[in-house]
Amino acid sequence: MTLGISIGAILSDCTGTIINQSIDCTKDTIINGISAFDETYPHTISFSSETSGARLLNLLPQLTCSVLLVKEDITDINLLETVASPLLITVKDPYRSIIKLIPRLYPPPSLPEDVSPLAAIHPSARIGKNVAIAPFCVIGKDVEIGEGTALLPNVVIYEGARIGRECTIHAGAVIREHCEIGNHATIQCGAVIGADGFGYYPDPQKGLVPIPQIGKVTIEAQVDVGANTCIDRATFGTTKVAKGTKIDNLVQIGHNNKIGSHTIVCGQVGIAGSCTIGNQVVLGGATKIADHLSISDGVRIGGGSFVRTNVTEKGDYVGEGPLPKGQWLRVSAMIRELPKLLRSRKV
Repeated sequence: MTLGISIGAILSDCTGTIINQSIDCTKDTIINGISAFDETYPHTISFSSETSGARLLNLLPQLTCSVLLVKEDITDINLLETVASPLLITVKDPYRSIIKLIPRLYPPPSLPEDVSPLAAIHPSARIGKNVAIAPFCVIGKDVEIGEGTALLPNVVIYEGARIGRECTIHAGAVIREHCEIGNHATIQCGAVIGADGFGYYPDPQKGLVPIPQIGKVTIEAQVDVGANTCIDRATFGTTKVAKGTKIDNLVQIGHNNKIGSHTIVCGQVGIAGSCTIGNQVVLGGATKIADHLSISDGVRIGGGSFVRTNVTEKGDYVGEGPLPKGQWLRVSAMIRELPKLLRSRKV
């Protein structure tokens, strides 16, 4: 369900200015949704980051949205003054402005409002004020859940786990025994926090014998964990994710890892055990990190890279190793020239 917002409210919220003043609409006209630029609909608002008024003018006939946000420093802006549709509004940053409008137009999905009688809650669990627990959740012995937290259907929280205030744990997520989730964290559907780390030792008679994983996972405040992501408990001690870090879907974080604050871990990243990842690091999608490595603060690793060694200096890195981005680009260019070089040498 969407809510409506008037053009006047859009102008006020986004500090915008109308370009094509002659268009037939009023500030009371209601906009009912947001469209993608390549998939617009009537009575919606969209946005463009195009910097050329001439190029944008050629694109406008394909749009059916009622309002379009454009950059206030767009060139050739005079070419847009007589456009009949859509209504063009200049703003400083169209993308940020459209994000600002999202909560005005799209209310968040409704969460459970109370504790369902269909939830299984151990008598020793300590449930804070205004906690909402949906049907078919299972809350184990000595669990603690902070005020204002919401658990969606089929969440399972094992014995001794601690969940902070105003967290949202989505359907099907599992928080294993003695793990800790900080305040204002979000755990998406199907995530598993605190599964056993991948540790075995060879035994001549029994084969590979699992090493008991007796540590835990600690997730600090304002961390987001994506759908079907797994963060393994430590063998001993703690696997830790620090404040404000954001983890995408389908990420594997092995046992005893330490991930710093405000770090971004993109989809399908795999981090083997006992690594230390710094603050404000970015790990691009499908990055692989070997075990017992360290990555310094502010490092950015390009998607698909394979980290085999410590990365000790802030910067951008890509590829096998990985290499600093500039070096990797030169190496890639040289690889493309190898067939020509080999032919010239008649190898």
